[in-house]
Amino acid sequence: MALRWNDQAVIENHSLHRALALIREHSDLNFCEAWGAKQRREFRRLVIAIVLATDMSKHFELLTQFKTTVSEAKNLVRLRGARKWNSMSNNQRLLTLQIAAKVSPPSAKKL
Repeated sequence: MALRWNDQAVIENHSLHRALALIREHSDLNFCEAWGAKQRREFRRLVIAIVLATDMSKHFELLTQFKTTVSEAKNLVRLRGARKWNSMSNNQRLLTLQIAAKVSPPSAKKL
């Protein structure tokens, strides 16, 4: 498996491959079937970015980016909840989702 992904984020790439294949190949799992091509591409791009961020080799780089871009952003410091989310740039939102994916517990259930 490591050779298939060139030793880069092997588990993450394999998980992405299987999950996206399941969505694509099984109409009962394909919740984005009715979406336009642009929406599907954007969904795929975001899912890939979020899952690849869980690779531990990127851990400190991601934490530094989050800290400087989100945690210490002057326009966000005093905001909470939806007001904070709505004030974020797309990049800040992506970093927040990437951190959320890193701290969420892994699923023990296998498909």
